[in-house]
Amino acid sequence: MGDMKQHQPPLTIEEQIENLKSIWLVIKDEEYWRGII
Repeated sequence: MGDMKQHQPPLTIEEQIENLKSIWLVIKDEEYWRGII
């Protein structure tokens, strides 16, 4: 059988928002998204 996939460590909320911005997602209200994420 193949090797098991290694999982990445979880991102903080700030890191998640920056990651979404890096793929050109437009976030108009970061405070709102912090509450959702």
